[in-house]
Amino acid sequence: MAHRAGLASLEAAEAYGLALTLGGGGVRLIDLTAAYGAFAQHGDRYEPWVVARVTDQTGRVLYQRATPRPLAVTSAEVAYLVADMLADPEARAAGFGSGSVLDTPVRAAVKTGTSSEFRDNWTLGFTPSRVVGVWVGNADQRPMVNVSGVTGAGPIWRDVMLAAAEGTPHRPFDRPAGLVRAEVCVPTGLQPGPDCPSVVSEWFIAGTQPATAEHYYHRTTDGTLAIAPPSEARAWAVDAGWRLWDGGTSADNMVRVVQPAAGAVLHYAGELRGDVLLRASAPATTESVDFYVNGEHAGSASGPAPSVVWRLESGEHQVLIVAHMSDGREVRATASYRVVTQAGW
Repeated sequence: MAHRAGLASLEAAEAYGLALTLGGGGVRLIDLTAAYGAFAQHGDRYEPWVVARVTDQTGRVLYQRATPRPLAVTSAEVAYLVADMLADPEARAAGFGSGSVLDTPVRAAVKTGTSSEFRDNWTLGFTPSRVVGVWVGNADQRPMVNVSGVTGAGPIWRDVMLAAAEGTPHRPFDRPAGLVRAEVCVPTGLQPGPDCPSVVSEWFIAGTQPATAEHYYHRTTDGTLAIAPPSEARAWAVDAGWRLWDGGTSADNMVRVVQPAAGAVLHYAGELRGDVLLRASAPATTESVDFYVNGEHAGSASGPAPSVVWRLESGEHQVLIVAHMSDGREVRATASYRVVTQAGW
C-alpha cells in the first residue's frame, strides 16, 4: 500500500514492525506530499513534476510534458472518508484546541507529526485543488527545543496553503455516490443503544455501516452511567475513573490475564534488572486474586484491576490467576508470555 502511494523509500516491511505506524520509516517530503494529494484526487496519485513546457524565444515548443496518468492508490470512497476526517476541526479540538493554526478559512484536511526528541516535525494537508507539505528541522539532525508539528511546521503550512488557495474557488470535497450517513455511538462505532450518551452522525461506505446496537453504556438503578468494556480494557476503565457495569455478564468470563497479554514477547536490555507487571481483570464481586508464574506464587491483590510485580527473567513463562469469588468459588485463567534479553542496548 505504501509503495502504491509512492513511498518507495520504505523497504523490507518486516524491519519496521509496529513502529511504522508512528513514523518509524524514512520518507521524502515530496513523496509524502504527493501521497496525501491522492486523498484530494479521489484516490488517484499523480507523480510530482516541475517543468510543464519549454519554449525558445520564438515560442517554438522544445519540450511539452505529456498528460499525466493517475495511479490508483485507493477507492474514491475511502479517499473521501480520510479527507472528511482530517478536515474536521471538531475532531482536532481534543488534541490541538479550537482555533489552532490548523483551522483555516479554506476547508482543508491536515495532519501533523513530530519525531522523538523533537528532531523534526511535519505538517501535510490539502484542499480539493491544492496539497502542501512542510518539514521543519535542523540540517545536522540536532533536536529542536519543544517544537512540534503544530508549532513548527503548522504555521508555515497555514501561510503557504492560504497563499496557494488564493484566487481559487472554495469548494467542498466531492462526495462519491457510494456513501451513506448513519448514526453511531461514540466510542463503539455501533448503533446507539438505549443508554448511549454520545450519538454522532458519520459517513460510511454503503454496506459497511453498523448493523448491531452497542451494549457498552448502561444506567444503574441510581441513574449513574456505567460502562461494560471488554475484559482486556477493564483495568484501563478503572484507572480512568469509570464505573463498571457487571450486570448480565458471567463473572467467570470477566476473569482474565490482562498484562502481559497472551503471547506477548518482552524485550529488555541484558545489563538491566527489571520487573514485569502482572495485571488481571475481575468482577466487582471478587474478594482477591492470587498470581502464579510457572507455578510459583507471585502475590495476591484485590479490586477490579488487581496487579502484582514479578521479576523479569528470560524464557517462556505461564501466568495463572485464581480469583476468589464472594460466593466461595474459584475462577482461573492463564496466559503465556516470553522474555528475550537484548545485549548491548
